[in-house]
Amino acid sequence: MDILRRAGVEVEIVGVSATKATGSHDITISTDKELVSVMNNLYDIVILPGGMPGAKLLKNQQEVQDFYQNIIMMLANWSQLTVLHRLRLKIQVH
Repeated sequence: MDILRRAGVEVEIVGVSATKATGSHDITISTDKELVSVMNNLYDIVILPGGMPGAKLLKNQQEVQDFYQNIIMMLANWSQLTVLHRLRLKIQVH
């Protein structure tokens, strides 16, 4: 994140429901925004932290699932279903 910002890339650090996030190795970072405030934003790239138990925790967060569903619907609205198919993303229309 630091390197990207130094290079002039706009970076938003988003937390699921807090202004700080602590990883499994007790490293705490401050977030810029909460997920609920960016639900309809479309990003060039989304990077999720890896490792356990964070990956399981993110998978079980309804907000995270909703965020990705919004991205899929935005892409579908832009006729990018071929991209979704190539990425093998599951498309669920509610």
